[in-house]
Amino acid sequence: MRKNLIKRVLAVITASMMIGIATVDSRNEICSNTQLKAWAYNPEYYNQDYPNCPYDKETKTLTIRKGFGDQYGMMHDFDTIEAPWAIFQSEIEKVIIEDGIFSIGSKAFYNCKALKSLTIPDTVHEIHSSAFESCSSLSQINLSGKIMAINSNAFSKCTSLTEVNIEKMPSTAMMLGDRIIRQSAFSDCTILSKVTLPDDIEHIEKDVFKGCSSSLTIVGYSNSSAEKYAKNNGFNFKDINSEPVVTEPVVTEPTVTEPVVTEPVVTEPTVTEPVVTEPVVTEPTVTEPVVTAPILTQSPEVYSQYNQDYPNCPYDKDTKTLTIKKEYCNEDGRMPRPSMGAKGPPWFIFRDEMENVVIEDGVTTIMTESFRDCSVLKYVSIPNSMKTIDGHSFWDCPAITQITISGTELNIFSSAFHRCSSLTTAILPDTLVYIAPDAFSDCPSFSTIKGSKNTIAESYAKQRGYAFVEITNKEPNQPFDELNRDINEDGAVTTGDLISLAKMIIGTENKTPASDLNSDGEVNSLDFLELRKVFLA
Repeated sequence: MRKNLIKRVLAVITASMMIGIATVDSRNEICSNTQLKAWAYNPEYYNQDYPNCPYDKETKTLTIRKGFGDQYGMMHDFDTIEAPWAIFQSEIEKVIIEDGIFSIGSKAFYNCKALKSLTIPDTVHEIHSSAFESCSSLSQINLSGKIMAINSNAFSKCTSLTEVNIEKMPSTAMMLGDRIIRQSAFSDCTILSKVTLPDDIEHIEKDVFKGCSSSLTIVGYSNSSAEKYAKNNGFNFKDINSEPVVTEPVVTEPTVTEPVVTEPVVTEPTVTEPVVTEPVVTEPTVTEPVVTAPILTQSPEVYSQYNQDYPNCPYDKDTKTLTIKKEYCNEDGRMPRPSMGAKGPPWFIFRDEMENVVIEDGVTTIMTESFRDCSVLKYVSIPNSMKTIDGHSFWDCPAITQITISGTELNIFSSAFHRCSSLTTAILPDTLVYIAPDAFSDCPSFSTIKGSKNTIAESYAKQRGYAFVEITNKEPNQPFDELNRDINEDGAVTTGDLISLAKMIIGTENKTPASDLNSDGEVNSLDFLELRKVFLA
C-alpha cells in the first residue's frame, strides 16, 4: 500500500513538472490535463478517484453512474474542459449510461473514434450539442421514446452510422415540452441509410441530415413532421405502416373432405296482412334565437385563482408581469424544474400575454425551458444573485430585443436564448465565469455584446465574431440612478419603477412627479416606453 502511494505521488509530481499544477472540480468529477497525464500510466487510480464513471480496460467499457450527474441527474457540459475519461478516449468501445442520468453533456464523448456500442437509459431526456460528434465507429443508434431533445451536432460526423431508430413516447410517460431534433444533429453521417422517426416529434430543424447520402430513407407516419421534412429536403420517405412484416411460411397437410349430402328443406308459403298506418300530424315548432356569450381566453377568476395557488410566482394581468420570488425556489435558490406532468411551469397559461418577468434577489438558478415559447415576452429582470441560466431557459422568445444579465459567478449554458429572433444585444456582467458557445444559437439578429474590458464577455464577443461595446462607470444594481427615474421614490432605480409606472398609467397607484418622463403633462404608455428605453440603454 505504501509503494502504491509513493508511485501515485511520483506520477502526479512528474506530470506537474511537465504541465503545471491544476485543480479538480469535485462537483462534476472533472479533472485537468495535468492530472489526466498523471493517471494515464496508472489507470487504476482513475477508478479510485472517479467511482461514478469507472472504466474497464479489459472490456474497454466506460460506465456513467447516476452519481456522476448533479442533483437533477444532469451531466456537466465539456465545451471548455476535457471529460475525466479523455485519457481513454481513443480506446473506449462501449459506453453504458445507467438509470438516473437526465441529460448527456455537450462534447461528453466527442471524438471517441473506437466507440461501437452505446446504451442510453429511459431516464435520459436530452442529448446536448456534439455529445457524440465524430464517433466514427458507431453503426446503429436506438433512442428511447423519452428523449425530448437531440441538440445540434449531437451525432454529426458519425461516418459509420447506418441506422437510427427513435421510439414513440409511451402513453404513460410525462412530457416536458415538445420533442425536437435540432440543427445538424446527424449532419455528415455519410453512409446513414435509414432513420425511423415517431409522429410525436414536432420539430425537425434545418440541416439535421446535411451531408448525408441522398439515398437516405426516413421512415415515419403519414402527415407527420418526418414526412414533411423528407419531402422538403429531397430524402426518400416510407410510411411506417407499409413496412413489410416477415412471417414464417406455414406448411399445411393436405386434407380429404367427404361429400356432405343435405336434405332439401320445404318451406310453407306465408301470407302477410297489410298494415294500415295512421297519418302523423306534426305541430309547427318555433325556434328561439340563441345568443352566445363571447369566449374569454382568461377569465378574471383564472388570474385570482392562480395567484391564490401560486403566491410565490404571482402574475399581474394589468401590467402583464410575472414575479419570481425567492420563496418559489428551493433552499439554494434554484427554481424548480418545469413540471414533467404538465407542459411547463404554472405561469405557462399566461405565456401568450406575459410581457415582463421580474426575478427577485435570492434566486440563483433559472431551470431549463422555464420561459420557453413566451411569444410576447419583452423584458426580463435578472438579479445579482443569479448563478446559472440553464440551457433553453428562454427558448423561442421572439419579442426580446435586448437582455441585461446580472449574476454572481454566473454560468450561461447551451442554447439559453435559442431562437430569440429579435434579440440583438446582451449586456453581460463582470462576474461571468462561463458562457456556452451556442448560448445565442439561431438568433439571426444577434450582433452585440456589452460589458467591461478584459472580461469573459469581451473574450466571448471576439471568439464568436460579435461586436463588443465597453460599458464604463456602471455600479452593480444601480445602473441608472444618475438619470433621476425613481418613479416610486424608494431611493433606487429598479424594475420596481417599471411596475409602479404601469400601475400609475392604469390608475391603481398614485402618480408621482417623476412619472411624467417625457414632460408632456400626461402619464401614459409613452412614459412607460421611455423608461424601458432607459433600462435598455
